[in-house]
Amino acid sequence: MNFEDLILKDMPDGLNNLEKARYIYLKLAMYLNFNTAYQNTSDFNRAKLYSNGINASTLDFNSNQVICKEWAALYSELLTDVGVPNIIVSSGHSSVNFIYDGKIWGADATNGTYTDLSRIKYGDKTFNFGISLSQDTNKLSTFIIHDEKTDQLLDEIDKKFSFYKEREIELKLLKEKLKHINDSNNTLSDKLEIFFESLGKLKEGYYESKDFVRDLEYNYFSKEEMEKIHGVELKRTNKDLSVDIVQCIYLHDNDKYSYFILAPNKNIRKVNPEEIASLSVLGYRIDNKTIPLVLFPKKFKAGVPTKPSLRYVLLKNSIPVNIKDYDNKQSGPLI
Repeated sequence: MNFEDLILKDMPDGLNNLEKARYIYLKLAMYLNFNTAYQNTSDFNRAKLYSNGINASTLDFNSNQVICKEWAALYSELLTDVGVPNIIVSSGHSSVNFIYDGKIWGADATNGTYTDLSRIKYGDKTFNFGISLSQDTNKLSTFIIHDEKTDQLLDEIDKKFSFYKEREIELKLLKEKLKHINDSNNTLSDKLEIFFESLGKLKEGYYESKDFVRDLEYNYFSKEEMEKIHGVELKRTNKDLSVDIVQCIYLHDNDKYSYFILAPNKNIRKVNPEEIASLSVLGYRIDNKTIPLVLFPKKFKAGVPTKPSLRYVLLKNSIPVNIKDYDNKQSGPLI
């Protein structure tokens, strides 16, 4: 089975062109994550990423991580395959416009600090799929109009796709559970721990997971509380130049520190400074930041593969079991 078949094989019959475009938009986000290497590699490697060609039918792309150009190429080709007229809009950033009922619609799953790749994975409402701000074919736009009528139309369409509705239900149940997080007299550290435990296992994609968690935090913690919660990324480059990232979330409250680790496909775990430091043995480094009371041997070098060191050989077997889990690569095969 190729990627084209994977996305389209379960598409319901009898859909109109807007419903087809919406189905493909949602389905793609279940499989694709934003490329963690793109902002964490050398200029040469970044240019190479952006110049790579990709298509759905003759796919030789070995990773489920994409940048905007690759996502737009895949989405455009799949729309063409199901008979939806479309064009890729590229002006440094790539998105897609398509025509439905005489109007230009826009679709852009990789744009923003909380992308639709993330929103769809976690069952949240999409933000960058709708009627295009520009209806002039000579001045195509990557921006869309947000209005109640379009939102209602998309809600009705989405009811036809069980894989997305299941995620929406999961998110609704989670938000109901989190409503009570401020009902007790727990300390901020306790509240944060309860909050992370309630999230359970995160979905695929580092940026998708991090941005979803951050968006939720702003909904359930006050501005004063959020000022005490910080995030620092720890990164490593693998031999194939893919980049693994984990985020150390630390809380500084009442002169005490609490530490947590966020990574895709895992629960957010509470850890101690020694456990965080042991991530350096696995090749993780910090890029121009520090974590209070945690010492790392050197900073992350963008685009330079992590090489096993003598320290790695000597200390790998002493790494706590819960930390060894972060030695797994975060990018996987597309199919």
